[in-house]
Amino acid sequence: MAINLKSLPAKQGVIKQLRERKGWGQEFLATKAVISAKTLSSVEQGRPAQLSTLRKIAMALDVEPSVIIEGLDKSPGPVSKSRVHPMIDAIIGLLKDFAEFDETQDLLVILKYIAAKIRLQGELGAENVTDGSVRIHLHFSDEADVRSLVQEFCRLSFFDIKLFTIFVYSPLDLASLIAHSMHSDIYEHTHHTVESLETAIQNSSEEAKMFVVRGKIGVYFTVQRTPKGIWILHMTQPILEPTPLIVES
Repeated sequence: MAINLKSLPAKQGVIKQLRERKGWGQEFLATKAVISAKTLSSVEQGRPAQLSTLRKIAMALDVEPSVIIEGLDKSPGPVSKSRVHPMIDAIIGLLKDFAEFDETQDLLVILKYIAAKIRLQGELGAENVTDGSVRIHLHFSDEADVRSLVQEFCRLSFFDIKLFTIFVYSPLDLASLIAHSMHSDIYEHTHHTVESLETAIQNSSEEAKMFVVRGKIGVYFTVQRTPKGIWILHMTQPILEPTPLIVES
C-alpha cells in the first residue's frame, strides 16, 4: 500500500512577503486561493503542503509556482507501475467546517484512516481540497480499493471522520464494480439481487439515465454512464438516523 501526497514546503518567508506587498491579510489570500486560513498559516510557517495547494496560492498571488515552492522539480518523475492502468478518481465529502481544516496536518490523518478501513492494496493519492464542507479529490490505482471504499461506506464505517458522500469517476465499467460491492443489507428486503442490479445499470441509456437505490441503512447511490464512456457513481448517506427502505429504478 502507498499513500502519495506529493507535499513540498514553501520557500521561507516568500508567501508572506508577497502577500504583505499586496496589502493582503491571511484571510484574504486564503479566500482567493480557495484554501482555509489555517492551511495558509501552516504553509507560511514552513509546513509541507500539497503541490496543488501551493499552486493555488501561487495563482492567487499571480506568480509562477516555482517562485514560492521550495525544491520544485520541473522534470517528470518515473512512471509508477501502478499507473500503467487507468487511475480511478473519487471525490469524498466530509461534514467538516472548511475554515477549520488544516491540509498540512488533517489530510494525512484522513487518508490514513481511509487506508486502514479499506485495507489499502494499491496507491492512494490526493490532488486537491476544496470547500463546500470539505471535499477531497482522491486517486486510486487499484479497483479493489474502490470496491472496498464503496462497501465500507455502505457499512457506515466512516462516521468517525464524518464522510457522508462519495463521487467516483472511472473509464472502467462500474456496473459490476458497484453491484458486487454493495453490502447485502441493500438487497435483503428488495426484489433486487446483485445480478438484477448489475443488469439494470448495464441497460442504462447512453444519455446517462440514473438508477437509484436507497437501502434500509439509508445509503443512496446513482450510477451514470456518459456518452464518452465514463462511469460516474454518486453515493450519499444521512448524517443522523437511517431512513426507511425505498427502492426506485
